Amino acid sequence: DLLQSNVRFFKGKKGCNKGIFDTLKSKPHRFLAYNNGLTATAKDVLADYNEDERTGVLRYIENFQILNGGQTTASIYYAKKENPEIDLSLVYVQMKLIVLQEKAEEIHPLITLYSNTQTNIKPSDLSTNNAFNQKLQDLSRTITAPDVMHNAIVRHWYYERVSGQYDQDLLRLKSKTEREQFKAENPTAYK
Repeated sequence: DLLQSNVRFFKGKKGCNKGIFDTLKSKPHRFLAYNNGLTATAKDVLADYNEDERTGVLRYIENFQILNGGQTTASIYYAKKENPEIDLSLVYVQMKLIVLQEKAEEIHPLITLYSNTQTNIKPSDLSTNNAFNQKLQDLSRTITAPDVMHNAIVRHWYYERVSGQYDQDLLRLKSKTEREQFKAENPTAYK
């Protein structure tokens, strides 16, 4: 019943779910760091909050629905069922809880849509901050490209270490003159 508003069914131990199972088995204390958590809604919530300790206890939740995180929820359930020795006391899951007292049927699809429109991460994205790629970026900003046109225009091979970096560097420049100079020195054909 918790997943009635979720748009996907559990897909078994494949894809990202395999990573969830592996984390629960080998590094349950890292689950919070590795997992995006849940997005849920409720019609009403009653909680006790201790200001001094900055802790809270949920006492009552009406019409609790997990909109995003169904795979996470099901993976935790099936991983524990498959491996009873998994210590879930070490597992923490963040949750964004939205209290919707009206129009839930209109807002649920929009929350689901917007919380599932992240850009996919490619394996190459995971190494963008390593020392090699940072050094390559530094070199690309200082070493000039060969002047094949013999027109004495200084150009660089622009190494885009992080996807979208070229556009961000261009947007940071305040004046039109600075942007034109940047484009002349770092033409997109040299990116």
